[in-house]
Amino acid sequence: EILNRLGDFPEFEIITFGDDCILKQPIEQWPKVDALISFFSDRFPLAKVQEYAELRKPFVVNDLEKQWDLLDRRVVYRTLAENDIPVPNHIVVNRNDHVDPGTMPDWSRRFESPGFEEHEDYVELDGKRIDKPFVEKPADAENHNIC
Repeated sequence: EILNRLGDFPEFEIITFGDDCILKQPIEQWPKVDALISFFSDRFPLAKVQEYAELRKPFVVNDLEKQWDLLDRRVVYRTLAENDIPVPNHIVVNRNDHVDPGTMPDWSRRFESPGFEEHEDYVELDGKRIDKPFVEKPADAENHNIC
């Protein structure tokens, strides 16, 4: 929708970097642009796009670094809460294994949960209790499995 609207103005030439370009070509071969709009999707090489932006220095419309935050449910919930946006009743317990660099930042040290207790019919963290059953979701927002 955004790109279609911009394309209605003759001042803008929309250049779409296709999958072959983004996934297979080195960034030095990508088209040079004055402005960059980046939309994250499955298999999207965000780190590679950041390298391109650093190399070519286009005006970046949407913050590439913040897109990493969208990949971590814990960071999203914290950001929403810090901005007084309602979130579901939840607690954050770090049960993640190490993640490969460039896929999702390892925020685990910021989310340690030493006061976590698991009981037969509820879990509790720092006095906040959630009764079972509940849905447990991984921190990686690209992982849609539930436990």
